[in-house]
Formats: sequence, C-alpha cells, structure tokens
Amino acid sequence: MWRVVAFVVGLEAIAPAQPSPDQAVEAKRLFEDGRKLATDGKYAPACDDFTKSYALDPGIGTELNLADCQEHLGHTALAWHLFDDAAKRETDPDRGKFARGRADALTAKLASAVVKLPDASTVGLVLKVGGQLVPPAAEVTTRVEPGTVQVELDVPGRPPETRSRPAKAGESVTFDFGAPAAVEPPHPVDQAPPPEETHSVEHRVHSRVVLAAGLGIGGGALIITSGAMAFVAKSHWDAEVGPGKDCDPTVHCNATGFAKVNDARSLANVATVVGIVGLAAAVAGGVVYLTAPKELVVAPAVGAQGGGITLSGTF
Repeated sequence: MWRVVAFVVGLEAIAPAQPSPDQAVEAKRLFEDGRKLATDGKYAPACDDFTKSYALDPGIGTELNLADCQEHLGHTALAWHLFDDAAKRETDPDRGKFARGRADALTAKLASAVVKLPDASTVGLVLKVGGQLVPPAAEVTTRVEPGTVQVELDVPGRPPETRSRPAKAGESVTFDFGAPAAVEPPHPVDQAPPPEETHSVEHRVHSRVVLAAGLGIGGGALIITSGAMAFVAKSHWDAEVGPGKDCDPTVHCNATGFAKVNDARSLANVATVVGIVGLAAAVAGGVVYLTAPKELVVAPAVGAQGGGITLSGTF
C-alpha cells in the first residue's frame, strides 16, 4: 500500500505519464473495486486498490478517493499530502476548492516540519521527512504526524545524518542542516552516598505480642481470683466444721451446717477450676510469645554530632 507514497509526496516536480490503454482499463477496474470496498467500510483493501489504480493512472479522482481512504485509516499526514497535491493539480475550480478544503481541515491535526538545506542542489541528495521522500530545496516545509519528527539526509560523499525533534499538533519544528546538530550536555552522574554502618534489632510481631500479653494478664487475673475464692471457701468451711459448731465431727451436721458446708465445698471446686483455667491461659500466653515470629527493624541516622542508627520496633 505504501509503495507509491514517496511518489505522491513528490508529485509537484513530476509530470504524470499517460497510461497505456491496457493500464487505463486495469486502473479503472481497480478504481471501481476500491469504491465498492470503501462504500462497505472496508478501507484497508480499498486503499490498496486505489493505490494500485493510481500507480497505473494517476488521475485526480483516484487521488481524492485514495486521500479519503487514508484519512479513514488514520494516516492523516498522507491524506493531507494527497488532498494538497490534488488541489494544486486540479483545473476545475469546484473540485480544486473541495480538495483544498479537505486538506485545510486536516491541518490543525498535523505538525509542520521546516527543513533548511544549504546544499539542496547537490546531485544524488536524498531527503526523508517522517520516513517519506521529499524533493530537496533550500527550504522545505511539509506536514507530518504529531510526535517525534525524524528527518534523514543523505548527501553523496558524507555520512548519512538523522535528526529528530518532538512536535505537537499545530506546532512547527525547524531542522537547519546548515548549523551543527544540537548536542545535549551530559547529565551529571549522581554519586551514591557512602555506605553507612547499620545494626539490626529483632522484635517479635506486635499482634502476637499483644495476644500473648492478653493471655498472660487474663490468666494471672484468674489465678488471683481462684486464690481469693479458695480463701473464702476455706473460711466458710472453718466456720461450720469443728467442736461445738453446726458440723461437730463427734456429732452429725445439722441442716444449717450441712448446707453451708456444701456451699463451701462448691466454692472450693469452682476456685479450683478457675485456677486451672488461669494457669492454662498464662502458659498459653508464654507459648504464644516464645513462638511469635520476629521482625527486623534497622534505620541509620546521621546528626550534627556524628552518625548512628535509629531502631524502631513494633513492641
């Protein structure tokens, strides 16, 4: 599809050759096929047919259809060149105005590249702008796609030269090959700071430490409560059991003593259970703390009086 693009861009300096009868017939067939494909929205194959037709017979009607097709494919700069060339070649005022209007409508979407060549008349000089061949002149202005614009210059007897510059839509960038290419100053190399001596401290994970502390505190509280309950139960037992009391060992317990002794015995049993649970919780807290994973926190610090480290942890 792109094999005639360079030819299209340089049409201003080339007189179109008359096609042979066979070429004209084939060009017309390809043109009609391209029109049908474009009507169906199949622009890629339509552009291919228009390109082949244009290569055989570079008629302005074919050029306009090819330009419209390329615009639908998003090849804005190529479409502009085709519309612009058709506007310059067209002798019919209405069609010329139509082509110029289509070209102007695309201008705001494109960037402009201005190329200045001090040796434009050198035989064999080849100039490419945006990857497309452009007829050399002392100053060339052409439309290009926005983005990074690349200009390639190949002059016989000299090494090829390539320059590139960014350009937004509506902007113009100039490439003056009479002046040396701008060289960006080297960027300063950032030197890495000298290594700092650091130390490490391990801390157990905070959440596990909190859990272990909760179990330990809870277990301790239960053990204390158990001791208090056992002391009360022992006091009640001593108050009811003994010579001359409701439960005299030499005599049977009366009803009051029997009830109070049973209460003291039940309280003692509860105290025992509470104590066992408290002891289990305290042991579990110790196990959780000892098995908690550790985290390493290291932070170097430098102050006015010298260097050091700042250590931070989770507990």
